[in-house]
Amino acid sequence: MTAPIDLSRPNYDCEVYALGLLHMSVCTRLNDEETIARVNVTEPTGLDNGWAVSANATFSDGRTPNPAPCNMHPGTHRHLLLEC
Repeated sequence: MTAPIDLSRPNYDCEVYALGLLHMSVCTRLNDEETIARVNVTEPTGLDNGWAVSANATFSDGRTPNPAPCNMHPGTHRHLLLEC
């Protein structure tokens, strides 16, 4: 599991805030391709395909859209659900 991040810091590019076996949630200001490239280096899956943006339209609560604006930095960051 990754360490908690300081979400009050608006200058980070891409931070993992939840990591499971098949899914990962990130807060990012990068585009999808840059985000995928970053997490495939920092959190490799060990599988040939690596991480990808989840096909799920929402996060696990069934209400939050994927992607969703970050609640701390909605002008620059968004939350993105990934799957492997």
